[in-house]
Amino acid sequence: MLFETVHDNLQALAHHRISSTRDAFLFIITIALAVHALYNKYEIQPENVFATLSLLIGLPTLASLALTPHVGSYGLGLILTLVVFYTCLLSSIVIYRLSPFHPLAKFPGPRYLRVSKLFGMWIASGGKQQIFFKRLHEKYGPFVRTGPNEISTVDAQAIPSVLGSQGLPKGPMWDAYHTPDGMESLIAMRNPAEHLKRRRLWNRAFSSASVKEYEPTVRSRVRQLAECLHRLGPKTSADTPVDLSHTFGCFTFDVMGDMMFGGGFELMKEGDVDKVWEVVEKGMENFALLQHIPWVMQILWKIPFISGDVNRLKVFCKTRARVRLAEGSQVKDVYHYLIDDDNHEAVKPTFEQVVGDAALAVIAGADTTATALTTAFYYLLRDPAKYKQLQEEVDTYFPADEGEPFDAATLAKMPYLNVTINEAIRLQPPVPSCTQRGTPQGNEGKLIGSYFVPGGTAVWLPLYPLLRDPRYFSPHPDDFLPERWLSDTKDDFVTNTDAFIPFSFGPANCAGKNLAWVEMRMAVALLMQRFQMRFAEGFDPLSWEDGLEDCLVLKRGKLPVILALRG
Repeated sequence: MLFETVHDNLQALAHHRISSTRDAFLFIITIALAVHALYNKYEIQPENVFATLSLLIGLPTLASLALTPHVGSYGLGLILTLVVFYTCLLSSIVIYRLSPFHPLAKFPGPRYLRVSKLFGMWIASGGKQQIFFKRLHEKYGPFVRTGPNEISTVDAQAIPSVLGSQGLPKGPMWDAYHTPDGMESLIAMRNPAEHLKRRRLWNRAFSSASVKEYEPTVRSRVRQLAECLHRLGPKTSADTPVDLSHTFGCFTFDVMGDMMFGGGFELMKEGDVDKVWEVVEKGMENFALLQHIPWVMQILWKIPFISGDVNRLKVFCKTRARVRLAEGSQVKDVYHYLIDDDNHEAVKPTFEQVVGDAALAVIAGADTTATALTTAFYYLLRDPAKYKQLQEEVDTYFPADEGEPFDAATLAKMPYLNVTINEAIRLQPPVPSCTQRGTPQGNEGKLIGSYFVPGGTAVWLPLYPLLRDPRYFSPHPDDFLPERWLSDTKDDFVTNTDAFIPFSFGPANCAGKNLAWVEMRMAVALLMQRFQMRFAEGFDPLSWEDGLEDCLVLKRGKLPVILALRG
């Protein structure tokens, strides 16, 4: 069993006196190597408190009894034992991870990344993880080893093997999202069967028919967005800059408040009085770091001053959910489907599960859509010719004197509108790198692309480098060129739609992408119809792109623009 090897060594200590200092040190070294072997075979997680304390504290403490008689003091014997034990254990781990005998030794990559995930955490702390992944793949190729038991791939042929219906389950990073109160959201579920069961609720909530029912709510909020921009900009002063990024964030949070709780979020009208957005941003920054050492979160969840911000968001969502349950709703919203109000499921989800999913929807649905909108206008404003081309298309399909551009079917057919959004989210996918899956521990592994990946391996498929890979998008993969998506330019560009997965792919893809497309199309079209925009005086456009940070989702800086009503 787990302690069999160590038990045999301790028997030697119990029945045979270790006669020399040299033998005592050899015994301690043997114990350290045995502990490494146990960890390597059984992948014992730190949250397994008994095993962790027994192996890392109990065993070296017992082993010190072998050294004490030779140094004359139990205290000195314990100190020397711990120094030798941990030095040997860490050396053994590092040597093995760097050795040609490691199962991932064939994958190229920086040697320091093979040693510890602490390096990944340090890279994530700079907010440029997506850039780091891109540089790694540019240097080492489509498969790179990025951790002791982790690889990253940007091979389009690997997408079905990693993310598809016969692909891999969620990887270990998602353990960081497992809260002790049972509010496990869909995004954190690593069991494929359980995920599929919960996902059925989401699929019904975001089916084409359901999204059609949401359109009046979206139209109302898009009108409010235009009015908000008018109030902040030209209605105040022709030269008053408006932070487009912040306003889009308020808009999308309000929409998701309507979808999840029948209202309750009024950021466009009142500002972030409940500090919801602030809490979300702080939480994402912390998760971006701790996803590299997810076991730490099981400890941190129990520390109030660390988990307080996340708990505030939970309390807010619980409060809104109870109000929604008490008051009901005149229309079918997302919450209607998540609580299974139509009784499709044999076993209904718990209140905690529904609230966990509601919190996920607020974060994933709001922040990502706001990023896509901000990115689209950022690139359009950098290229006035493309801005004008899209505006002319909107005017053609929806003349201003014939009403607002809210017909979803017509919007879906507008070529330049849709390729503009495509190109914006290609260049800046709202979730730039965090699409980790993993081969289950103990299985035989899986063939991914042209590589066999052994069991117990985490597999990243980062979207930022994938969507800028010149094999799939060229020429000029780093440039904003919406025309690369148009059918009449297909001979001028390589545009591999199989590699274009900004909403992820397979059974765990973005459930709300249909709603996101309706929001984005309506918002872009109405703002193009009503306003003429330009960057604020003195604003350096390149600073906005340079300031983007990979915090699980993209964290955006201010985007100051001057708006003028069109005549």
